[in-house]
Amino acid sequence: MSFEIRKVIKDFGGIRALDEVSFQMSQGTITGLIGPNGSGKTTLFNLLTGFLPTDGGQILYKGQPIDGLKPHQVVELGIIRTFQITRVFPKLTLLENLLVPTRTNRIGNLLRSPKTKKKLDKAQRLLETIGLEAYMHEPASTLSFGQSKLLELILSFMIDCDTVLLDEPSAGINPSLQAVINDWIRAENKEGKEFFIIEHNMDVVMNLCRHIIVLHNGRKLAQGEPAEIQQNEEVLDAYLGD
Repeated sequence: MSFEIRKVIKDFGGIRALDEVSFQMSQGTITGLIGPNGSGKTTLFNLLTGFLPTDGGQILYKGQPIDGLKPHQVVELGIIRTFQITRVFPKLTLLENLLVPTRTNRIGNLLRSPKTKKKLDKAQRLLETIGLEAYMHEPASTLSFGQSKLLELILSFMIDCDTVLLDEPSAGINPSLQAVINDWIRAENKEGKEFFIIEHNMDVVMNLCRHIIVLHNGRKLAQGEPAEIQQNEEVLDAYLGD
């Protein structure tokens, strides 16, 4: 068992963003999280990664309660995430951005040269994979939105972790690059890394994910394999359309 969500609640003032949401994730899977805008998807990610506290219920990861932990403590458990709005270091080069998460947490170590050639080689290989190797020594501020999304996405592959949460990874990315990213996700998954993915691109969800969870108005509407979700009348009415 990976994540176990038990009747999780999150309120913002008088608005209930998540209303007793419960589900379980099998370890080592690629799981999709879909639903209309405002259904609570990113809020759930924020709870899972310590960026927001819960207002009720419980979150477990591999049997260990994690609600109440800070983001850096969640990372130490082997969980990493990306964001809808990219969070890269604009004044650092692309290569330096990829090497930052491989450092220790001490400030003095942040910009020192990497101690192993393996890390540098991996960063360069990732940049080549997404076609940004020519810009590896350029500051990240020169990137387009889509390129920044790609940089943040491959940054998650630099970190030794068990679980990656991706928040709309296909947004702003052209189909050919999306296919490359999908292949990377599948390859990493075969090596044992699991993924939890918020996505609005239904082609990506249905072709990439083995299991899908659907949120609607802050509640879990459905969950199951892609074929089940595609045939679920409640999901069709609420989100996919017929």
